[in-house]
Amino acid sequence: MKKLVYGLTLLTSLNLSAQNLDNTKLTQTEYHKPPMQNVLNDVKTIFVEGNGYNVNEAKNAIESDINKNIYTIVGDRESADLIISVNLNKGIISPMRTTSNTETKTDKNGKSYTVTTYYATGSQKYNISVKFIKKTGEVVNTENMENTLNITNDKTASSDKPSAETKYYNAISTGENEVIYSISRQTFYKLESNYLIGLETLLHVPLKIKSRKFDYTDINEAADLLLKWIEAKTFDANDTDIIKALGIYEEALKELNEEEKKVRVNSEVGALCYYELAYYYFATKNYSKANEYIIKSESLDKRINYTQEQLKDVCADLQKRKAF
Repeated sequence: MKKLVYGLTLLTSLNLSAQNLDNTKLTQTEYHKPPMQNVLNDVKTIFVEGNGYNVNEAKNAIESDINKNIYTIVGDRESADLIISVNLNKGIISPMRTTSNTETKTDKNGKSYTVTTYYATGSQKYNISVKFIKKTGEVVNTENMENTLNITNDKTASSDKPSAETKYYNAISTGENEVIYSISRQTFYKLESNYLIGLETLLHVPLKIKSRKFDYTDINEAADLLLKWIEAKTFDANDTDIIKALGIYEEALKELNEEEKKVRVNSEVGALCYYELAYYYFATKNYSKANEYIIKSESLDKRINYTQEQLKDVCADLQKRKAF
């Protein structure tokens, strides 16, 4: 399931003792996440079938999240190594109910008048069941989820009853698609995480440093080279630009002084260098080295960028999944 685990949060610079970190550009790198359980290793083709209310919305949501770098979606059960069976049901919790409220107001001339506002409210519940079935007919596992769509006064307030009812049905139509899309993806993701190879996204920022006291031309050049390498999307370890960038970070780490703040490469700058090196090793699939370096980065300073923690968590998750 391709997703942004930590969200596209607005990035801000952090004030350090002698320098300021300067964000260049938020980048996204796709990677494959292995399953927790290796019981579907032979699966290459997948068929998604469905029954129930508006099930095509659920099927489309699930199909969009299948890792198409690994799996092929087919159009029938006979061609599939894995069948994903979806069942979706809708229930009415509270049918549409119209109400009104009349208020007395006063105009600028002191004359009283009344205003009546109409509302239409109601609630619906959606239940989804997603089942993984082998081509032999054996059920691997099933996940269930439900969610409620509540249409409240603020979504339907109108000057007349028909308008309130129209707003209600529009809100149901829009909200229903959002609820179905959400619960379909969440339910599928639970199964995918356990049994299939997922497509995930890692966020990263090549960081520069602003300072009046020290010269960081080298580290800022390395950030530009790293960004260029990321955007090329080849992740070639023999690329001359990335080799130069790695050399700059490694040379800077030779100056690292963890005890002093008023030095060029203090713990914050050291954390930055280890963070960028950790990303390089992750992008080139040396997950063990990436894990080692991101732990070193956080041991020096955990504040340099929120993607630092994401990389640490992703490495820990891959280790649990025996990717390294």
